[in-house]
Amino acid sequence: MGLTVNISGRVGQDPETRYSQGGMAITSFSVACEEYDRKAREKKTVWCRCILFGKVGERAAQVVKKGVVVELLAGKMNSRESDGGKVYTDYIFNDFTVLAFPARNDDCPEIPEDEVPF
Repeated sequence: MGLTVNISGRVGQDPETRYSQGGMAITSFSVACEEYDRKAREKKTVWCRCILFGKVGERAAQVVKKGVVVELLAGKMNSRESDGGKVYTDYIFNDFTVLAFPARNDDCPEIPEDEVPF
């Protein structure tokens, strides 16, 4: 039995979709989540890279855009190490729900590219 992860937050960039050799869609995007730092007594933003496969990934590529608030439930955590020794964590989900669309693109807070880690 593995760790189950639930994530909700605002999407930081439009999804990227690629396809496996077998033709299955693999869609990924980053979600900004808030975490409370008790020592500093402040909220901080944590970026979570979310991945969806198959038909769900295709649907996410059509519906999810930068600035949309999403909820992803019952995902699993996958850690991987890069050549430089840095560990990256991806979150793999089977489904998602769009909770809110921005009223206009102007209403969506601008997230500088250098703050989006993926």
